Parts: sequence; structure tokens; C-alpha cells
Amino acid sequence: MIGLRRGSLVVALTAIAQGLAPEVWACGANPREPAEQVFELRIEGGEVAQELRTLRVTEGDRVRLRWTADTPTVLHLHGYDLEQEVAPGQVSEFRFEAYATGRFALEVHSDAAGHSHDEAPLVVLEVYPR
Repeated sequence: MIGLRRGSLVVALTAIAQGLAPEVWACGANPREPAEQVFELRIEGGEVAQELRTLRVTEGDRVRLRWTADTPTVLHLHGYDLEQEVAPGQVSEFRFEAYATGRFALEVHSDAAGHSHDEAPLVVLEVYPR
């Protein structure tokens, strides 16, 4: 209970006396609480910056992928079955809760040619268990 303020200590001691689990009586920010993860992603020449090609979040997190692109682009996040058009000069967003764990490819889909799963994904989303 190090770091608890006086009021928090009273709540914590009352909760312990009532047999409640620590998750129930924790005061303030709970490290197990879902976070909002926001990623700003720019597609230039069909690619994103190397350091943004793998995005890591935790199960239950709220995720926002904010996209800009230099050409009209259609994006598809496999596993979550999200699709979004990105127009040059505009910001488009994917907003979702990371409910499924694993690795999920985010690919560019072309309206004219459909899509191919032979190319490397634009981004990989890794969702780790809570």
C-alpha cells in the first residue's frame, strides 16, 4: 500500500476487511485498465516509416490508427475485418477495441485489382493478452 493517500488507505483497508480483490479497491489509475493507443501513420510511396510497421497493443486497449496518404488508398485490417479509404490531404481513422489477441496484417487493397495476400503487409498489429 505504499504510495496510497490517506483517503485511499481508508478505502483500501475497508475493501480488504470486506474481502474484495485488489482490482476492486485500487484507487486512481489501474495498470490493468485498458488504455487508448493512438498511432499517427503516413503512407508515402506505398509504405509507412520502418519504426511503425509493427504496432503493439494490449488486449482490451482502445486503438486509433490515424492515417494520411500521398495517393488514394484502401486499407484492410485482417482479423478485425475493418476497411477504410484514405484520401490524400485528409485524415482517416480506424477506431476499435483490441478484443482478439495475435498478429494481424493491415494491407492495402486496390479497387481495380482486388487484393493480393502475396505481398508483405503495410503494418502488422500485435495484440498481447492482458
